[in-house]
Amino acid sequence: MTPSWQELENIILRIPYIRGAHVLLDEEGHPKIHVLATTAQAPRHIIREVTALLRSFGAADASADWVTVVQVHEEGDTAFSATRLSIAGFAVGHGGTGIQATCRLNRGSEYYESTAIGPSLPVAMAMATVGAVNEALARLDHLVFNGVDIIRSGGSEVVVATVVESASEVLSGSAVLRDTMEDSVIRATLDAVNRRFVVYSGQKV
Repeated sequence: MTPSWQELENIILRIPYIRGAHVLLDEEGHPKIHVLATTAQAPRHIIREVTALLRSFGAADASADWVTVVQVHEEGDTAFSATRLSIAGFAVGHGGTGIQATCRLNRGSEYYESTAIGPSLPVAMAMATVGAVNEALARLDHLVFNGVDIIRSGGSEVVVATVVESASEVLSGSAVLRDTMEDSVIRATLDAVNRRFVVYSGQKV
């Protein structure tokens, strides 16, 4: 069931860099969403973010055709990156039953760290990353590691990670394998959750 237009506006305004949202209904009753945003993100990214957020709140048929974006420049737009989780460091060792991995993330000046043991380096690092995200959310069981694979696409190796949230929805993310396996696994895992991080945290920062 699609939320009411008032609910749609309130949901959209949870996205940090959106300054205004106005929902109109066309003659067929379909929402037309006009969004006023800063220049912190490209319009295409904003549209993807808005539609993903609406779908997570029950507007299952939300599409990019619903959304029109107007952007205004504000001083400090570049600070938006501080609202996302970023890699602050990692470490790998050998635990008693497998590979021990530690992932450290930061969001602005705050740091979150978790350690996990898995049968392989990618699995252990993905589990540790999910643990660090849960620390950031202060919900130790909100997200659950589901799987990580290395695939080949277009001549490049790509890390694909999947995470399950409490509502049993599977989220996926990917990252081209470069630099180190550890870094690539963390980036793929964050790709699965970062777009929805504002939904989980319930914060507008």
